[in-house]
Amino acid sequence: MANKRWACPEGCGANVLAPGRMRKDDTRRYCLPCSERTGKLVQRTCPALDNKRNKAKEQRQDKQMAARVAERETTYHMRIARAALKKAAGLKTWKREGLTMNPRWLRLLDAGSDSCRTSGRAGLTGHVKVGGCSKDAWIQQVVVHEMAHICLYRTGHADAAHDRRFQGLLMSASAEFFGLDEAKIVPLWKASQERHKGSGYKVAYQLDQVIIGLVPDSDRDARRKDNEANVHHKELEAKKQATATAKQQGWGRGYSARVSSGRLVIHAHRYTEEGSSEEFACGYAFDEYGPHSGWAFTESQFQITCTKCIRALNREGAK
Repeated sequence: MANKRWACPEGCGANVLAPGRMRKDDTRRYCLPCSERTGKLVQRTCPALDNKRNKAKEQRQDKQMAARVAERETTYHMRIARAALKKAAGLKTWKREGLTMNPRWLRLLDAGSDSCRTSGRAGLTGHVKVGGCSKDAWIQQVVVHEMAHICLYRTGHADAAHDRRFQGLLMSASAEFFGLDEAKIVPLWKASQERHKGSGYKVAYQLDQVIIGLVPDSDRDARRKDNEANVHHKELEAKKQATATAKQQGWGRGYSARVSSGRLVIHAHRYTEEGSSEEFACGYAFDEYGPHSGWAFTESQFQITCTKCIRALNREGAK
């Protein structure tokens, strides 16, 4: 190794050339004149090595910060899937089958935050496509399901796809993963098989659904349920108001209503004495403040009462 300059921190100018790596007891590490003058060991420093270490430290900190930012930016459903993958790989169920599961055998793919489908395929290796709208328990169960396939493939039972051997392995692994009692799973599973008898619905998939039904909702799933119930309630209120308006206007024949993108639109036809029809429409939009009147068509003119409904009406006309 090339010699480097070692300088005294006291600034006495007693610098020496020495290897970058020296033994702790090497006298060249210390400035003896300054040590004698101060009464303490004065250790020389190497500016070149210090600069190299500081640069490496900064790079390491930047890398750690980038990793933390990437973790924060990673979508919630992918974090759930990664945590499930790490936990499922360490299950004792695989070890009882004589296999040490490697989490790298199963790849996780992001299907998008607005996707409600989480599915997978596996053999010796596999993948899981994770949808952001899927329940947390479903994401976790799919990961365990595909790992069960990998376990059987790698232990010489590649032909055991969704058969009884696979079903038993899946039940044991899922019960261990979620902390469930198999004695509670079996009767519900049998009832599901009776209910779907002759439907072609695979028994292994029924087992997945039974297990998910026994797992409590996560905080995210509970909030999502409350939000869906709230939106459904607003839709019903809007439809009641629109129906009342339709009756008040005397709309009868040809009356229809639909809910679209958080907005309820009613179309109706009223037949005149001459036999011709006049078209009426009344829409109700609703947001976090509740339902409010949209637009109403009369015989020859219309009144618009909301700027949101103006935009909605323009979109309808563009279609």
